[in-house]
Amino acid sequence: MWIIFKNWFMTTTVSYSAVAAGLLITGLVSLVGIIYLITECF
Repeated sequence: MWIIFKNWFMTTTVSYSAVAAGLLITGLVSLVGIIYLITECF
């Protein structure tokens, strides 16, 4: 029982980490794109 819970916990943690990393990268790329557009326009 404990092993099943531990495996589930690890899988969930890894999934959340992957989602968080993806959101972080997307946010950084968006930020860089916005800054680039602003510097190009002005």
